[in-house]
Amino acid sequence: MLKVNKDTFLRSFKVLSNQSFDLFLGAGASISSGIHSGNDLVWLFKRELLSTSGKISGKKFQDLKVEANKK
Repeated sequence: MLKVNKDTFLRSFKVLSNQSFDLFLGAGASISSGIHSGNDLVWLFKRELLSTSGKISGKKFQDLKVEANKK
């Protein structure tokens, strides 16, 4: 993977008047903004499905960062 420092990255864009462009950021950008990762979402969905089906108590397994809660 090519690593570029912030200044080099920002200077690599040309100024386009009256035009727009899209910048695609990977999952890491959203995680640092407080948005759940894909892995976190899988565990949240799993907890919700098991809770609504009555197989677990969702209240008992609130903290999904604890490995014992995932087991």
